[in-house]
Amino acid sequence: MNPNHFLPGLNIYFPNFGLNEYRLYSLVLSKVIKFDKSDEKNFIRSFFETHIVTPKEFSEIFKVPINHCYKILKNSSKSLIKKTITIKSSSGEQYITICSIAKYNTEKHYLEIRLSHEIIPHLDVTTRYVKSRIYEIANFKSVYSIELYEFMVSFRSLGKFRLSIEELNFVLGIKKVEYGDFKTRILIPSVNAINKIYPKLKLEFTEIKTGRKVTEIEFKFKKSKTKELDEKKIENKKTSLITHEEDLRIRLVKLGVEKKVVNKYSKYSDEKLNIAYEKLVNQIKTGRVKNPTAYFVSLMNKGL
Repeated sequence: MNPNHFLPGLNIYFPNFGLNEYRLYSLVLSKVIKFDKSDEKNFIRSFFETHIVTPKEFSEIFKVPINHCYKILKNSSKSLIKKTITIKSSSGEQYITICSIAKYNTEKHYLEIRLSHEIIPHLDVTTRYVKSRIYEIANFKSVYSIELYEFMVSFRSLGKFRLSIEELNFVLGIKKVEYGDFKTRILIPSVNAINKIYPKLKLEFTEIKTGRKVTEIEFKFKKSKTKELDEKKIENKKTSLITHEEDLRIRLVKLGVEKKVVNKYSKYSDEKLNIAYEKLVNQIKTGRVKNPTAYFVSLMNKGL
């Protein structure tokens, strides 16, 4: 799961998280997701359980001095329970709280927390994903670095992506700031942090100007060589949520394109597949596409 990101094809928005709030949320999610969503009964049941987070556990995973973790858990639990997912539709906006219970035990010094079961329809995570991702982000010291890294992962098969300055601010959860300050305080440190933790990615960015003004940023990094879909990661059906963390081909399946069709066209370039994906998302938003598989095939056969 990737909070703070707009989810393609859906008007769902996650709240902005502080660093320790995001760490706590990720840790709790890894405790809750003990079963994959295909095991519906047990998957849902885990959301009605209260989970324990100790200062020692938080300290060991995120390399934070344990004497700081007592206050971190207490403060983060207070703010996390106020966070909501916003779902926009033609009839209005719906707000769903992420947590239903958050209680810090001052005698035993641990946090008792329960995620809201109402977020279940908007989750698309696996046990493998949450267990691995928490350790992928554990060494980041800035929520901006985490957000950029998690957004970047969605383009791992392409090895590049481009965002306008406004889109990049939205992805990172930043209110409008002067580009010079943004570049110095957020962009460069975030890219450097990712390269320090994952040097093999070789992440770099290029400024794109309209006249004299920087209007877009293009990011490039070492792309994944994986071509075929992992049978264990997806089901051949349309789901209610498309996450930014997943491979391009997985996201196509989640838009409703049959898996066998996606695999058939995997021989095409990632760039062409990405263009088809973006066009499909846009058409789904307008409600014009009734058969995503057929529309995808027509795009690929017509050369886009």
